[in-house]
Amino acid sequence: METGKVAMGRKVLVVEDEPHLREAVAEALVLEGFDVTQAASGDEAAGLIEGAHGFDLLLTDVQMPGRLDGMGVAARARARQPGLPIVVATGRRGSEAGVDALQPRCALVMKPYGLNTILDAIGDVCGGGGVPNRA
Repeated sequence: METGKVAMGRKVLVVEDEPHLREAVAEALVLEGFDVTQAASGDEAAGLIEGAHGFDLLLTDVQMPGRLDGMGVAARARARQPGLPIVVATGRRGSEAGVDALQPRCALVMKPYGLNTILDAIGDVCGGGGVPNRA
């Protein structure tokens, strides 16, 4: 897979409480040319969102331990950056309404998912420019 220049250096926040999944997704995105920051909970992600100069993309799980779930993380990120592209991942049905409320530029991905599914969702929310030239 080749990302092209568009993905190069885009700052992505990956929020996932399952360490193996979070690390696998982060590693794959780094290989695609993204600059990845990881958070293991919604609370940790909120701190990163508030303290950062901004992200170019948010990829978040819905259900996580702590006070803030993935939809709360997405809402906080959008309040700070109204046009932020967001990919929401979940293993449970019923998150569609929350994703609809975050439109435009928000996609829902059902777990379990493959790397190509995530990359396609990123391309969709980034207006097709997230991961160009993929085979």
